[in-house]
Amino acid sequence: GFYFKMLFEIQYGSQQEAFKYAMRFLDKCPLDSKILLLFDPRLSALDRKLMNRIVKRIKNEYYSEYKNAISFQLDSLYFRDQFTRSLEGNLSNCYTNVQPELINPPTLPIIDEKQNDSMNLKFTLTIIPKLSFPEIQEYGRRQNKALIYTLIHAEDTIAINKYLPLIEQNCKMGESEWQYYTMLCDRNLLLKNMPQIYGTQMKVIDGSNDIMKIYKFDDLKLMNERRSRVNLPAITDTSYSVRLLSR
Repeated sequence: GFYFKMLFEIQYGSQQEAFKYAMRFLDKCPLDSKILLLFDPRLSALDRKLMNRIVKRIKNEYYSEYKNAISFQLDSLYFRDQFTRSLEGNLSNCYTNVQPELINPPTLPIIDEKQNDSMNLKFTLTIIPKLSFPEIQEYGRRQNKALIYTLIHAEDTIAINKYLPLIEQNCKMGESEWQYYTMLCDRNLLLKNMPQIYGTQMKVIDGSNDIMKIYKFDDLKLMNERRSRVNLPAITDTSYSVRLLSR
């Protein structure tokens, strides 16, 4: 695909050819994939003027789609939040059915996750007061999720308590997703050492560094009734465990 050809040219060939394939990738891919170009460390080798043209095009396309400048910032926030989580996998999925061994993998620089989450929260707290809580229809689905993720990952209960009611109100209007509201609600309870009510949170078990089990909850029947009301499947097995993947 064009993404692979772009990376191949960056690594072995011509800057202009790499830029040409980047433009072709942008021509073909959906908007929500285009922003990945800006988070791939392999593009740091591209000439700055060419990279600036890529950035400008992507920003313009976001503005054309959403008619505001905030949606691009919020989608960027999503990938900053996912920098230590899913971003590397997202970048690897930009090309398939090729020979990945021919190009360098998308190895991301090591950053402090807690510090990154804290910085993302600061940005979130400057955005939300200006917009109430951004709605999906106006700013985008992933953009809306990005703000909730930053609240979940920064683990600031004061901020969570403040914005949970706004997110719940959004969910009732179809302008935020219940799935992420329930995660934030349960994370808030976990941080307060209280039983969760939707069953979305897991916790590392005592005596282990990497085995997680479902965090304590109030009542399985009541929890599943709440899950049903927000279209989440019932939990039937509370004894399962998962092993954390090493990064």
